[in-house]
Amino acid sequence: MTRRVFLAGILLLGGGLLFGLDLSAVMGGGNLSFNIREDEPLGSGEFTGHPYPFGRIALTDRVSETFSYSVSLERDPVLRNILNGELRVNVGLFSFSLGPLFGLFDTRENPLKPGVSAGIGVDLPGIIFGSLRGGAVFGSLHEKGDYTLETGSIALGFWLPNLVNTLSLGTKKFSLFQTGGLVTEDELLRLCYRGEIYSKNVPYTISIDLGYQTLIRSYDGPLVREKDTYHALFLGFETAVTIRPLFALLFGAEIPVYSWGKAPLTRGDHAWFVQGFAGFNWTIEKKTPPPVQQLEEAETGEE
Repeated sequence: MTRRVFLAGILLLGGGLLFGLDLSAVMGGGNLSFNIREDEPLGSGEFTGHPYPFGRIALTDRVSETFSYSVSLERDPVLRNILNGELRVNVGLFSFSLGPLFGLFDTRENPLKPGVSAGIGVDLPGIIFGSLRGGAVFGSLHEKGDYTLETGSIALGFWLPNLVNTLSLGTKKFSLFQTGGLVTEDELLRLCYRGEIYSKNVPYTISIDLGYQTLIRSYDGPLVREKDTYHALFLGFETAVTIRPLFALLFGAEIPVYSWGKAPLTRGDHAWFVQGFAGFNWTIEKKTPPPVQQLEEAETGEE
């Protein structure tokens, strides 16, 4: 009996891990950013942006009606390198998620910085949905190479015919202790409306983003205590095109339609800003025999 229960558990977990696994990857770049390596503020200078790469690779799967999990590796222009894993539990209309969060190779002194991420959501299908999420790494700023990162978001959405509407507010913050007691802090505050347009039997969806964001880089040290602040009203789009039933291509772009610096910082006369990305989403199906059949085969094999 014990052997049968053990085999059933192994087969159930293995089947869940292999069936319907979603693999997604996105890579891109932009230039609406401060130079994260800079140790002096721009002050009354001109903001011309700084190029940055970004990307994300994620695996997600639903083990059962109640449990699902996700693992992601991300390069973010504010938070740097992040590895995140979460277990999600669905209970009726509510969902809860919890898992480890790591900063990876962000400084030579701290190649691995552990933390935690968590979230809660509610979903009334076809009517309204919402979520609240947050994450941070453990530690404080005492020596060169110490850093902290924090992220949080709140979202509320509702359905209309052929249109999913989402309003979200997100924050990101990365603080770093540098040479000479200087602490730099990069922070992003972003308010965004997203409208996702879809239609039955049409092999693509289009999402339109518009909103406002504030980008801040602060300097706090023995000889300086200043911050550079830059605001932008942005417009963007994202498209998912289904090439095959289980494979879709993703691409999109975003530009600030109007941007300005907080005095004394000014926008460069010939500055232009853009962000673009491309990627894919692939659902990997694994056809397996029913659990009872697998269990019988396993027991037969042992005998």
